Amino acid sequence: MHRSMAQIRLRIELNKGRLGAPLDKLADVSRQLDKFLRALSADLDLSAKKGEWLAVNFDNGSVEYDAALQIDVRESDLRKFNDSIEFVSDYDPETEGANGLVSDETLLEYGRIGAFLDPDEFVSVGIYATSTSKKPKKWRQIDYCRSSRIKQAIETPIEA
Repeated sequence: MHRSMAQIRLRIELNKGRLGAPLDKLADVSRQLDKFLRALSADLDLSAKKGEWLAVNFDNGSVEYDAALQIDVRESDLRKFNDSIEFVSDYDPETEGANGLVSDETLLEYGRIGAFLDPDEFVSVGIYATSTSKKPKKWRQIDYCRSSRIKQAIETPIEA
């Protein structure tokens, strides 16, 4: 039986509405985003090695591109990945616990993205419904404040 294959991709926007982005910030955010995406891929048993997440489909203006995993996955893996991206991007460490799929290490890698942003900046993450969608179905934002709360909650030891 032939299974339908898909490609995981996200739309990334940095400095929306601004002219470009400082190269050092772009490099830092991209490097940390790659670490987060590889950690999430590992949590979901997708073998994403270093260099298998590519930035493609660039647009002019602010920094905008698709982050695309260069391996084919099952449609069910794409749905699981998208659900996990939503969980992580909506995660509130003060009211939620783990979902059983995403590790604390992955949440920490996500929280570290915000460390490279100014307090008034954010990175938008667009979640495509299918691998053939032309536009993201949902958008989530990574910002300095929320990322810091996630990072602090995971790094702070629980006192016994």
